[in-house]
Amino acid sequence: MTKKQQAILYEMEAYAAMNNVPVISKDSAEVLVKACKEKAPKTILEIGTAIGYSGALMLLNSDKDSNLTTIDISIPNLLEAKNNFSKLGLNDRVNIILEDCVLALQKLEGRFDFVFLDGPVAKYADCLPLIIKLCSLEAVIVADNVSVVKGRLITQKPERMKRVSDKLLEFIEAVKSNPSLKSEFYETGDGVVVARYTG
Repeated sequence: MTKKQQAILYEMEAYAAMNNVPVISKDSAEVLVKACKEKAPKTILEIGTAIGYSGALMLLNSDKDSNLTTIDISIPNLLEAKNNFSKLGLNDRVNIILEDCVLALQKLEGRFDFVFLDGPVAKYADCLPLIIKLCSLEAVIVADNVSVVKGRLITQKPERMKRVSDKLLEFIEAVKSNPSLKSEFYETGDGVVVARYTG
């Protein structure tokens, strides 16, 4: 990563803070970057582009020939992300999909070495089986915002968020009970799970 790219990442962090755009926390980013460096993926799938911050982190900390397919439903976010990828010199390595994540995953083809799940948490459980079908052997799946592992989402959210809590619990149980996934949960940031697909 060059000094210029690092400076652009700092600018992205500042933009997200000023405009209330949710991006990965620093603690969770450390887990993501570590997993990415260890795997050195060629093909990366991201659910939840936002302004491209986490996508950029993954590309800048993986194989130089790696490419990213990223999905989001927000046009303003994707326009900002495309601009950021361009400034970082990563545009030719990124495929942006504007669509609901579940619908996009149902139509997506190919195999991915690394998957980052950082979209609407209520859809994590629905996304998981679709993601697994797209995983190459030994692929790594990282999911952010799984703070239900600390009980925080359940105990500190009002009743109207019960459905989200229930769906997140469903996702966590699906990860833990799937014999093809070897998972580890991190009580850092907003809660992160790292799973390896063993086939």
